[in-house]
Amino acid sequence: MVLHPTGDKEWNGSPVFMESLPEDASAEGGSLRGAETVLGMSNNDNPFAVGISGTPTPRGVIWDVTSGKILADFGALTQASGISPNGKFAYGTVQQFAIPPQPPSAVVWSSDDGWQTWKTLDLNDVLFSEAPPPGSEIWDQLNGVHGINDDGMVVGNGTVFPEFLPGGDAGVEGSIPEVPGPQVFLLDTRELGSVLLGDVNNDGATDNLDITPFIAALAAANEADFQVTFPRGSYAAADIDMSGGPDNLDITPFINLLAGQEGSGSAVPEPASLALLAAGALTALRRGRGKDKASSAR
Repeated sequence: MVLHPTGDKEWNGSPVFMESLPEDASAEGGSLRGAETVLGMSNNDNPFAVGISGTPTPRGVIWDVTSGKILADFGALTQASGISPNGKFAYGTVQQFAIPPQPPSAVVWSSDDGWQTWKTLDLNDVLFSEAPPPGSEIWDQLNGVHGINDDGMVVGNGTVFPEFLPGGDAGVEGSIPEVPGPQVFLLDTRELGSVLLGDVNNDGATDNLDITPFIAALAAANEADFQVTFPRGSYAAADIDMSGGPDNLDITPFINLLAGQEGSGSAVPEPASLALLAAGALTALRRGRGKDKASSAR
């Protein structure tokens, strides 16, 4: 809850309770109290709060502090930890499905319209992109962000390859770094690409025009295969649940995005469009399974 100041050393007596996600986080906002944790608040005229909500598995969210309403739900396996003073950038982590298990990945979310829509920037995707920022070669993993300013510049910690630490030498067998453990990074996210989830055709909006490329992403063996058909598309934008790649688990959250249930701000698709998506996605998945069987047969 939030108590609003009314004057010098005085507070109003009517606290505003932050809305909680229900147990089924895909449903519309619930009213369960006690399941939310606020971890930060912006300092703009209409402040936002950031934190986690939902049971049994909490998700990262943004609240309107004045009304207590949830504005943004960042999805499963996310935790939102902080927000910039101007309320335009939030940061946290997302846990990826991987074998062996990997540490959570540092994420920055940004919005220019009061969290009606937002973009997602996975810092490790940037780290290993085709055009990584200077200095990326020394980092093995960016584990977390601990602060962000109004320009989207972040500070956090991560893991550096041992050979780049004091005392480390990739050419000397058995060399031991003098400074083990997490290292601090500073990163300017303003110049880095970010992904608008669901915007698979990469035109700046998540809408019905993304259905066909989304189906193509599900059917594609990899990003290069997808780029053959949609050279200007965004393969990463089809990975709605941010699990590491587009698959059948992205179908339901993609439909929710089109229906405006995840803060996409797009128009609700016609039933015929949703039917096309369901049929096309099923066909794409069958093709994908066929490719897997063919590969294993070889």
